[in-house]
Amino acid sequence: AARVAANASDPLDVLDPIGRLAEASLLLVSHRAGDEPRYHLPETLRQFARIDILVNNAAIHGPKGQIEEIDWHDWKAAVEVNLLGSVLMARAVVPSMKRQRYGKIIQLSGGGGASPRYGFSAYAASKAAAVRFAENLALELEAHHIDVNSVAPGALNTRLLQDTLAAGPSRIGEAAFAAARRQLSDGGTALDAVTRGLSTGLRHCRKCRSGH
Repeated sequence: AARVAANASDPLDVLDPIGRLAEASLLLVSHRAGDEPRYHLPETLRQFARIDILVNNAAIHGPKGQIEEIDWHDWKAAVEVNLLGSVLMARAVVPSMKRQRYGKIIQLSGGGGASPRYGFSAYAASKAAAVRFAENLALELEAHHIDVNSVAPGALNTRLLQDTLAAGPSRIGEAAFAAARRQLSDGGTALDAVTRGLSTGLRHCRKCRSGH
């Protein structure tokens, strides 16, 4: 069975899709901005003896609106969670993966990593940076038989959708607000599709690449 540690700000965001992977044991690790998560590692290793897979899924939108109007501390907090959270989790698990000469790291990129989003500057910038970090990490770890991949699972109906709707069209634009309302009505991406995306990422992460 694969030993999976998932970095998630909301465990419910990843519990279902990862739990469906074949015989996957699971330990969820919640990241708080600014905390180096090394204290989670001994607990993980006690439970699993080794770490085969890290899934970096923690994400927040951060403040929405025009850059000169949003709260700067909230903007930085989004970078801490979306980018630094992924970096810190990688720093925590890579030594163990190097010792066993095996590991897979999945970076959830999200829509912010693929294109700019009006009113979502903190989210878009931090997610794009997380994708580039994953690409760089893939080069550094290739010789150690550790694969890194970036995956965009699609639009899920999570707390981030509720945050988007709460922001309203004045802060995120009419088009994004209308799209969020359609997503709420349609149900968003099915969890089965997310599971397939994660499984594909695990099978085909010889080199890091973004995509569905």
